[in-house]
Amino acid sequence: MGNQSIKFKTDVAMMEKLGFDIYVGGLKPNELQFCQQAVSNYKRLSPVIWKGDLYRLVSPYQRSRAVLMYVNQ
Repeated sequence: MGNQSIKFKTDVAMMEKLGFDIYVGGLKPNELQFCQQAVSNYKRLSPVIWKGDLYRLVSPYQRSRAVLMYVNQ
């Protein structure tokens, strides 16, 4: 989906079910390590992402970026 950084791709994928379409064989060693760490972080954070509350802190309709925050009880 374009020429976005691996960090951008994993950040977007982590917003829901961590589904990102990346050819792992084409990753550089540091990118592969980054993806592995992202999966580890996602496993730790997934209960909050799935069952927590989502707040939009910065709207992409008002600025050129979006900022979201997930919280649990």
